[in-house]
Amino acid sequence: LKGTEGLFGPRSEATVTMMSKEVTALLDTGSETSIIPITLFRKVRQQGVDLDEYVETIPMAKAVVRNASGAAMNFLGAVRMHVTLNNETRPVSFYIGKGMGEVVILGTNALEQFHIRLVSEGNSNQQESGAVVKERAFIPPHSSNTVELLTKEKPGDYFLCSKDPCIASGICTVKDNGTATVSVLNRSNEAKVLRRGDVVGSWSNEEWIPTQGWETGTDMLEGGTREEIDDQKRATEAIAAARPEDADNSALLIFFVCPGAGRRSNGHEIEDYGCSVRDLTFADVVPCELDPVVRSLKFSSIFSLAQMISIYENEVDVDKKRYLMRTPSYNFVTISGVEKAYTFFKRHCEHLLKTLLRHDGSNIAIIAKDAVDMELAQLNDLTNTGIRYAMTHSWEEISIEGPKKQTLIMVPNGVRGCARVLRAEDNVTISAYRDLRNAATTVRDHKDVGVCIFVTPTSEKPYDAAEWQALAMTMTKVARCGGKLLLVSGPRGEQAWEKNRSDAHSMFEVIRSAATAVKGNVVSLFSTVPSMTEPLACLGESNRPSEVAVYPAQSTKAYFKALQDFLAPHVRGRLYELLSEPVPRKAAYKDKRRILH
Repeated sequence: LKGTEGLFGPRSEATVTMMSKEVTALLDTGSETSIIPITLFRKVRQQGVDLDEYVETIPMAKAVVRNASGAAMNFLGAVRMHVTLNNETRPVSFYIGKGMGEVVILGTNALEQFHIRLVSEGNSNQQESGAVVKERAFIPPHSSNTVELLTKEKPGDYFLCSKDPCIASGICTVKDNGTATVSVLNRSNEAKVLRRGDVVGSWSNEEWIPTQGWETGTDMLEGGTREEIDDQKRATEAIAAARPEDADNSALLIFFVCPGAGRRSNGHEIEDYGCSVRDLTFADVVPCELDPVVRSLKFSSIFSLAQMISIYENEVDVDKKRYLMRTPSYNFVTISGVEKAYTFFKRHCEHLLKTLLRHDGSNIAIIAKDAVDMELAQLNDLTNTGIRYAMTHSWEEISIEGPKKQTLIMVPNGVRGCARVLRAEDNVTISAYRDLRNAATTVRDHKDVGVCIFVTPTSEKPYDAAEWQALAMTMTKVARCGGKLLLVSGPRGEQAWEKNRSDAHSMFEVIRSAATAVKGNVVSLFSTVPSMTEPLACLGESNRPSEVAVYPAQSTKAYFKALQDFLAPHVRGRLYELLSEPVPRKAAYKDKRRILH
């Protein structure tokens, strides 16, 4: 723009996604309508894109559209399609123009949907002092999380005046990138969502004292007494009012390390602690274990013991179990492991025992995670779950055994005739689901699932996001209880095959983020691009006449043979035995009835 004498300014452009392609869009706040060039349609069609899949033809409005010079504009038609901008997807209506190159014009009819508008500099400066949520955050009931706030303030310490009941007012540090991290504590029985752009407070760098910080009558307030209190008396009164024996919950934290037996001060009196947990090994946790390597393992904190118990209860391979139990950096912690670790410490650590006896049952929050690669909110959930369990159970009630769990294979309804071509092993259940709701119910009804193998749906129409979310929540519970989740692509042929495959892959990403304590056990066995090594490669794209039909017996057998070979590195032992010849339908149906009844 140099040399233009200020006659030109920068173009307001953005990259948007439409028709599965990235294109350049002009953000035109002076245009009331959006326009797409016909040349862009021609280019996309030449690249092999089916326009009918993305574009919906709509009637043109009975109105005269004029350009900036006042001349009437002629259009070739009107369409509606989905546009993605700033990770948000919205349906936008366009006029089709000609002679405009390949740049899309987004007018105010589109910009309004993406919350883009002109703001005067005065209003902008007024909002700069606000504390604005950077990214959407979800806080479950009775849980906590951290949220980043955006600000235009310079780096330094500022006082956050919060207007959100879940965010406490206090001193925050603004970093060089213009963000500050605050804790959000949701004490309610309902989940809380902070959306991107929400203003949760304002910043101040002035000195501030809360009105309730001083008692009425002190010499800090007008009309108060002028009595001087010496430092010794003030300290004595502060200690008596603080009652540290009731407030110190550090022994309840999941990273608590017992300091050992001896006499220690809890604030204003001396107590004797007869702890023995520091001298114990895993042999004291599982006395019946015979492996000398496993028996000799020592643990320091509640978290490290929870890791060991979780691995011990879920890992079948002996060598792998030894290695993982001796690897503190391996993040694998189940709810059961945390509950048993807290109960063991309650039995052998009087610091935890006495703190539990004084605890009122309310949730506690961790403010640091000791370099553990887990979300703070999930660590808080595990901590409070372990505390509640230890308060109502004793170590004598606990039983710790090696893995004896079931393997559940969830297959689409089209391969429901698999009983004709195979016999499942005793600890393996193969269940055909009709839809995602039925799949979620089936997973929920099966207890003690060690491995859950989910084969993606084979349907003509894609499923709603709500159904995928319900299934994700159910499978997340399986993962948090120590179950291993494996995702495999189903046979091809149906129109929604690619969409179902993509949605299933996204579902597993959601599960991994919701269960970071066990994310190593949540594995998607395919990428966005199909591979010839996947089981689907053994079948063509037309294997059955309709969506509701059963796959032929030979096709089903070929798929399950490829599936077993494909899963071999991820499961231990054989899942099923393939029959040499398919069983007649009637005989297979009778066997199924006999098993069910």
